[in-house]
Amino acid sequence: MLKGNFVMSISDDFLYRTCKSILGINLDLQPHESCLYFTDISSDRESPALRKRLVKARKIHSRMYDSFNTLKDEYPGLFGATYDSTAAHGKEPPESIWRLAFGDELVDWLNRKEYMWRLLEEAKINPNQWHEIKVKIRQYTKSIVSAVIAFSWFSTTHTRFRSLLTHVGTRYISMPMLDEDVLKGPIAAEWDVVRTRTEVVASFLDKSEKVHISCPSGSDIWINFDPYRKVHLDTGFFTKTASFGNLPAGEAYIAPKEDGAYGKLVLTSGPDHPNIEQTTAIVENGIVVDFEKETPYAKILMTHFGHEWNMRYVAEFGVGTNDCAHNAASVIEGEKICGTIHIALGDNSTFGGTVEAKGHLDHVIVSPTVYLYQKDGKKIKLIDRGKLVV
Repeated sequence: MLKGNFVMSISDDFLYRTCKSILGINLDLQPHESCLYFTDISSDRESPALRKRLVKARKIHSRMYDSFNTLKDEYPGLFGATYDSTAAHGKEPPESIWRLAFGDELVDWLNRKEYMWRLLEEAKINPNQWHEIKVKIRQYTKSIVSAVIAFSWFSTTHTRFRSLLTHVGTRYISMPMLDEDVLKGPIAAEWDVVRTRTEVVASFLDKSEKVHISCPSGSDIWINFDPYRKVHLDTGFFTKTASFGNLPAGEAYIAPKEDGAYGKLVLTSGPDHPNIEQTTAIVENGIVVDFEKETPYAKILMTHFGHEWNMRYVAEFGVGTNDCAHNAASVIEGEKICGTIHIALGDNSTFGGTVEAKGHLDHVIVSPTVYLYQKDGKKIKLIDRGKLVV
């Protein structure tokens, strides 16, 4: 039995208004458009401890699902689904969800060509095969959903599923690790303000060739950018074709050069590990090569590295821009806090990088001081001890 009044502290009316706002403001879904919403449910892939910890959050997810159901009269193209948890961020959703999003005919073709299992298992796909898949998908655009709202606990942002959908123009909102605090806080932001701030930060990143980050916990790391890579903006608005990102939104981010990071990265939290013993990773030539000492979280990362070498790569540099976000222990909220930065390890192939891995692990750095070194030689202080100063 749940203690306290967690589940009922958010009213059905609040959830209804939140869902309606997501559809009408963040997504600007039109009555003629189709929209798939989905969440994950507890599965045997999760440890008993994790299942117990997620009981309260999944109550919220279930009620969110019901709230979207009540909006079907207003949005005839709205439909939902659930699936058993994958128990890992960045894992592909099951074939049943692919069928709902892409249509049976396309998925049947992917199966006949033996591409489907490769996509689901994140097996290697060569450039010619990717070309064939993308050409074929474009032939089925009329049967592919216009928009997706993914509020599974485990993130689908950095998946082939999301990447292929946005390739053909689907708008994609990802809401992983959603809980009551996130709904009441950063998702209630003034989105016009967040958008303007994010655009300003992105304009500075776009002019920069490298960044230096330091912080009180001891991080001291340089990250170099590829001048041809796009800076992505997560503004809270998903109204343009192929737009994607998180709710809560509020970040500007980029995939750095694969061999361009070096220094010390001090981690104080990680995905699904909100309170960890301080863990210092040594980064050389873009990859984590060692840890200053063995900690429980270092062991977790080494397990990831053991399963897949590419998980060692520094995959993302991002800057938070949401002034209604406050909880740094929650990765999905922490990376949006105005004045934090986040650095991810693992895959970045879905947003402009070349590293393919079966995971993407974001790590929030609080109270950083950040200097940008621009292409024209200027040195710009972007963040001063956790305060955005541009």
